[in-house]
This record gives sequence, C-alpha cells and structure tokens, in this order.
Amino acid sequence: TTHSLVGSILGLGLVVYPSGDLNTTTLGTIMASWISSPLMGFTISYSIFYVIYHKVLTRPQPAKQALRILPYMYAFTLGILTLFLCLAGPRSLRTSLRKGIAICLIVC
Repeated sequence: TTHSLVGSILGLGLVVYPSGDLNTTTLGTIMASWISSPLMGFTISYSIFYVIYHKVLTRPQPAKQALRILPYMYAFTLGILTLFLCLAGPRSLRTSLRKGIAICLIVC
C-alpha cells in the first residue's frame, strides 16, 4: 500500500540523506491525502447508501424501486468516470474543471 511504500522510502531517505534535505512539502501532501482520502470515501459511500436506503430499501416494493433508480445510478457512475478522465486521465483527454463538468453533463 502507499503507507508502507512512502514509509519505507522516507525511512531510507532519513538514513541515507541528512534530515535537512527532506522535502517536507511533498511529504505533507502525501500525509494529508492519507487523511482526506478515507474521509472523502466515507462521505461519498455514505451518501450513496443514504440514497439507496431511503429511495429503495424502505419502500414497499424495493425491487421495483431499485429498477426505477438504476438509470440514475448508472448516470452518476458514468459522470464520475467521465469527470475523472477529463481531469486526471490521459493527457490527450485532460481539460479544465469547467469543461470537464460540461462534458460530464452532456454525457449524462
């Protein structure tokens, strides 16, 4: 995982090089991502579960409701993947956030 990889590289760097040569900005960015990634994952997954729970599982006919909400879930997934490709995909597909959101809305 990234934790062990970054930790081992950091440990090796501290042994081989003096601590003054440590790039603390990059290390801080990596450590911030260790905190923000699980929080973002929790928020997104909880939001999706909240929608499914209240729009599908608590309804009288959950199977019928699931079929009604399925196209919206597909559109949400397609939108997220499109936005990812526009912002962090291959360089030939990358664009600005504004254009990425516009493409995402057009695709969905």
